[in-house]
Amino acid sequence: MAAEAVTGTDYWDLLERRFFRPAGMRSTGPRNRLKPGARMASGHFWNDDRFDDNPPASAPGSTWAAGGLLSTAADMARWSIALDHGRILGSAARRAMWQPALLADGRPAGWGYGWQVETAGGRTIVSHGGGTAGFSCRYRRDLSEPLSTILLTNQNGRADPKTMTDALLAAIRAEGLIAPA
Repeated sequence: MAAEAVTGTDYWDLLERRFFRPAGMRSTGPRNRLKPGARMASGHFWNDDRFDDNPPASAPGSTWAAGGLLSTAADMARWSIALDHGRILGSAARRAMWQPALLADGRPAGWGYGWQVETAGGRTIVSHGGGTAGFSCRYRRDLSEPLSTILLTNQNGRADPKTMTDALLAAIRAEGLIAPA
């Protein structure tokens, strides 16, 4: 709402023009604007002791900024590349958003501008995860090397994208495909 008030532009149109188009993201947009016949994964929601294969598409927040955005793994890879190459934000803005904010007592808050920021093995890792009715995800970026991990699932309630991402990275490292952490 703040972006709309400042720019006078519809939120989703602003995202399309400012971020998705420059990144080459052709299959990303709001859930409530899907074209008829659009291909989309079916979501699965863990409900007590079973999967509900018909999660509510109109769950609170699922049609607005928190949960209303749908994408594909290929488009998320395009996002990551565009971010790294400065097509979305310049290097100064990226550095600023990936710095942890400081609490009143001077300790790092663990979050930058919308990104969780942590140090692991002397490396700065930024990430963000999320979930909505039937879906969960995690984007993890190692700032010391050009390595982003993108994990999208079509279930939530039981999936833990952070644990899955950590296991994926451990397996890739064990195979010697990337440097040890």
